[in-house]
Amino acid sequence: MHYRDNWYVDAWCHMREGLRSFAVDAIRAAELRDARAKEIPAAELDAHLGSGYGIFAGRDVQWAVLRFTPEAARWVSAQVWHPKQRARFEADGSYVLEVPYAHDRELLMEIFKANAVELVGADQITVNPNDRNTGGSTDMGDLAHIMPVVHPYAGGATGTGHGNDYLIQDYEVAVINPAVAMAMSVIDLLADNAAKAREVLAKHTPAMTKAQYLKLQSERLREELYEG
Repeated sequence: MHYRDNWYVDAWCHMREGLRSFAVDAIRAAELRDARAKEIPAAELDAHLGSGYGIFAGRDVQWAVLRFTPEAARWVSAQVWHPKQRARFEADGSYVLEVPYAHDRELLMEIFKANAVELVGADQITVNPNDRNTGGSTDMGDLAHIMPVVHPYAGGATGTGHGNDYLIQDYEVAVINPAVAMAMSVIDLLADNAAKAREVLAKHTPAMTKAQYLKLQSERLREELYEG
């Protein structure tokens, strides 16, 4: 399946005991086995994938309502976000988009992306799959195990990350725009008595509990002595 400029394969996850989507570029090895593949009833496949893919796939469907300013409306209205989407222009030129979704894992991203589009335009936004490993290690990766997160990156700099040649060339692109988009996203989440934030939390299923994550990290601790 080609989704958000990336290829995925849908298969049964024996660890999670359920259907899961795996990013093809994250698969490190494949092994041919003699055992028969698990048969998934057509009805279960349709329930999981019939409504869409990614954020849109699943049984328990909710509706997200996004409102865009007149300036951003022309960018957003030009895209088809979902075959069952509902959309309308308001009298002031703003654009209201309603899309069904079944997972929260991309809902935060959609909120942030909508604000980023309003600031810089859709042609300046690139979305990576949530399971793509970029090679970096951040505290956000830790938090993602126990709570819903979004981790945007911005351009505007040259050189090697964390290197002595790293230099901010465009302060607005690198600093101001990301800060404004994040602040706009916080406002969206906290508006109407934090309705959107409550929705994200209610739909979120963490990969681990806090206790499980702390246990995992404790078990990984070790001491190594290097002589030299």
